[in-house]
Amino acid sequence: MELFIPGHPTKKLYIMRGIPGCGKTHRARQLAPDEQIFSSDKFFGEGEEYKKNWKIEKAHLGHRDCEAKTKAAMKQGVSPVVVDNTNINLSALRVYLDMAVQFGYEVYFAYPDSPWWDEVVGPFLDKKTPETTDEEYDAVVAQILDKNTHGVPAETLKSMMQRWTWPKIEEYIQSIEQRIA
Repeated sequence: MELFIPGHPTKKLYIMRGIPGCGKTHRARQLAPDEQIFSSDKFFGEGEEYKKNWKIEKAHLGHRDCEAKTKAAMKQGVSPVVVDNTNINLSALRVYLDMAVQFGYEVYFAYPDSPWWDEVVGPFLDKKTPETTDEEYDAVVAQILDKNTHGVPAETLKSMMQRWTWPKIEEYIQSIEQRIA
């Protein structure tokens, strides 16, 4: 875990980050009880119910639901709060970072603790460059494809890894300045 935004030390927001199938939900359950974990996936159900209900054109509804429930919990001062989504880049994180600032929460980025995250996916995302080949992405996808419980297709996993960034606090501050200028 890494501290991203300091805030009130007793109010903590953990933002899970990772590709589907890397163990985010398992890690989230180590950080907080289920009623304090919010995710866009919960909007669609679990297991077969999730697979039946999830549609790309409805994905935004799951995210709005997660945002609303997270905000309500933070407004009440619930701690810790865990956002269990992929959060692959700053634009996905921004709404939760803004809430943390508004309600005075410390923000921690939390990552899966599975061997395949620690030994394969995380290190790959650390070293990927614009020159990383499709074959290199495909090799990593092959190692996690059967681990994601939601049936996310290989091409989507690959696309998420290609768009993955490691946000910096300076980028977030710049985004705030641009929005209020």
